[in-house]
Amino acid sequence: MRVALPNSRSPNLIGAVLKDLGKTISANPRSWRIHRICLVTPSYLELHLSLLVAVQGRVGDLVPPPASGILRVKCTNAMDYSIRPTNPATIMGGPLIEFHEQHSLLNDPRLQCIPGGDGEVFNPPIKFSLLIIDQSHVIAEKFEYEEVPRG
Repeated sequence: MRVALPNSRSPNLIGAVLKDLGKTISANPRSWRIHRICLVTPSYLELHLSLLVAVQGRVGDLVPPPASGILRVKCTNAMDYSIRPTNPATIMGGPLIEFHEQHSLLNDPRLQCIPGGDGEVFNPPIKFSLLIIDQSHVIAEKFEYEEVPRG
């Protein structure tokens, strides 16, 4: 049985089977390339991205992903992001999508401040990760994705 996927303009991913993007990219870091960011939907501490990607080779042992397609990415506890236009010099699949658990951008102490919390910090501290997509980046606690079916 296939779950009906939400409308592409809706960030609602309830009922969809989401996969861990960090583990997927870490397992095969030279496989995922970005063509462009199609849609960005921000909400309080959450960010939803629709990405047109190209995949080189297999990712994981279980399911080979399509050669290219659209991914919907849910960024949970998105504390910082910078979405920039695609580099106009990009050809042949674009730059690699990068996932980092250790990076200089993750060392900012302001990431641990609760938004609207008047200086309060997360207790215990939240471990954030960094997703770099071409000239854009997102810092969030968790990155999950689903493949959008063709057709």
